[in-house]
Order: sequence, then structure tokens, then C-alpha cells
Amino acid sequence: MIIIKNNKRIIYEIYFPSFAKDLKDLANKTSYFKELGVTTLWLTPIFPSPTEHGYDTTDYFNIKKEYGTLEDFDNFVNKAHENGLEILLDLVLCHTSSEHKLFKDSIYGDNDCYFWSDTKLDDTWKICNDNGQYYQAKWYYTMPQLNNQSEQVRDLIKDTIKFWLVEHNVDGFRLDAIKYASGDSLAYWKWFCDEVYKIKPNSYLVGECWDTYEVSNKYAKTGMKVFNFEQAGWIKHSLNTGNPLVIKNDPKYDVNFLCNHDMSRISNSVGHDMNKLFKAVDMLFSLDGDVCIYYGDEINMGLNQDCHVEQGGYGDWKVRRSMEWDKVKQERKDPNSLFNYYKKKIKEYKK
Repeated sequence: MIIIKNNKRIIYEIYFPSFAKDLKDLANKTSYFKELGVTTLWLTPIFPSPTEHGYDTTDYFNIKKEYGTLEDFDNFVNKAHENGLEILLDLVLCHTSSEHKLFKDSIYGDNDCYFWSDTKLDDTWKICNDNGQYYQAKWYYTMPQLNNQSEQVRDLIKDTIKFWLVEHNVDGFRLDAIKYASGDSLAYWKWFCDEVYKIKPNSYLVGECWDTYEVSNKYAKTGMKVFNFEQAGWIKHSLNTGNPLVIKNDPKYDVNFLCNHDMSRISNSVGHDMNKLFKAVDMLFSLDGDVCIYYGDEINMGLNQDCHVEQGGYGDWKVRRSMEWDKVKQERKDPNSLFNYYKKKIKEYKK
């Protein structure tokens, strides 16, 4: 069990394909996380998937072969824990890949794990050429919507969380797109949180609810923390208008942040203005609650680059570029660098 001083977490989001070659390489970078001072590592999906981003799982019980093996993962977790770092896995439980065995079986009516219709009910319903029916896919046609009320789906989820929490000793999960769970999504996440805490009471859960503070706060009360998207917007609004910072923040539930793998980098959002970037860090660490840092923001990745993501996620590759390790070396040497300022603010925050 990792003890977090003052129970204040500083989460570091790692977009895996751009940060490390594989799990062995990531294990060798634990000294960097200790130097920065973060407490918790959030790994974007590392499960088998046909895409680079991994948000379309084909197997919840294995590691993407490009990243290594389960043994490599266990070695990484052990090394992280030895250095006082928690590990959060990114779980996508509202949809799977269309290549998942469950979906392939569902095509022929072998389970109730997905949604099917003889007619196209709206634009989220896609045609399946194998059976002539329509299936629901709220995001993309290769990401069929899971039936979160199905007993078979819930058994799969219980097995998944037990596998990673108990057999592979992770410390919790980041939960993707929580408001898109099918059926009564609030009741579903209450069930999920209860199941997690039965298995491992000290687990850490944080959900992505890209909505207003009022909506996301409802999900927080199911038993998880939530990323405070509205507060992130108010920080950028204050920096770019000069207006006082609007604070909508509950330390019991909130994880505050500036940007993530689906958003324009903070550097881009403030016009690459270094003074505003330092103020952004001040604002972030002035808020109560946990903090999340997107990889590379501590070294101002995106400086003088187009790191803007269009509505709908178009251009997200711009904010997922390879980590600039040479720039880390440069920033270390400059006592007035953004990197050293992050280190200072993290140290102060943990006190």
C-alpha cells in the first residue's frame, strides 16, 4: 500500500505511445517522476487494441504486445511502488473494439452484451454487414456500445478489476467517458465503485465527465473523484481575459488540471505566453483537491507549435507528440525554467 502524504495526489498522465518505448523503458524512467515530485502515474490504455490510442479494447486481461508482457508490467509496478508511486490504469468500460470476441459472438446472437436493432434508430446506429442488423456505436463504428446492464458484461468487469487490482497490484483506475455508460449511468458507476472497494478498499478512482461542474459532481458522489473540466476552462478564461478566476471546486471530489490528451495543450491555449504559463501553474496549485499534469506540460511541450485540437478531437495527434527528453535536460539546468517551477509548486502543494 502506497501512503500519500496529506492524501494529496499529483497525478501524471502518460500517453503511453509517445512517452516510452515499452514497459521496461517506462520502468527505467521512475527516477524522473521522483525528481518531478508526482505521486501517481496514469497510463493511457495499455491493453490489446487495433489503434495507437488504445481506447478500443480487444482484451481486458493482457498487455499490448508492443508494450511488453504481463511480467514486464508486474516488474514496472513493483519498481514504481518501491519509489512511492501509485499506478492507475485507464479503463474503457462503455464500449469495446469491434474486434473484441464478445462483439463477434454478439453478431450471431450469442450474448446480450451490445445493442442491436432491425432499423437505424439514429446516427449512432451502424450497419453490420455480417447479419444485416444495426448496432449502437456512440463514438465510432469500430467502437460498439456495451450494455452495462448485462449480467455477462458486469461479470466481465468484475473479473477485470479483480485481475488488475489483486493479481497485478495496481492502485486504481481512470475511467473513460463515464456519462456514456448505457442505462442509468449514475447507478451503474455506483455499482462499479462498490465492487472495486469490496475488492480493494483503498483503491483510487477518477472519472472523465466532460461536462459542467454540476453534472460531473453527480458522478463524483457515486464513489469516485472526477476531473474538473469546467474549472480548467475558467483558468484559461481568466488568463486570456484578465478577469478574476472563477472557482467551482470541491476538494472532496475534484481532480484539477490544465489539459489532457484530448485537449489543446495549455501553451497553445494561452498563445505561448510564458508569463501566462507560470500563472496557469499558480492557479492550478491554488485550488483544493488533487492535481493532474499532462506529460510534457512541465517542460512547455508545444512551444511555438500548433497544439490545437478541434472540437470533436480532430488534430489530437498534435498534443500527443513524443516526449522531448532533450528539452528536459535543458530545463533542468535553468533555475528559472518552467520545469523547476513545477517542481517547486509540487513540493509546496504536498506540504
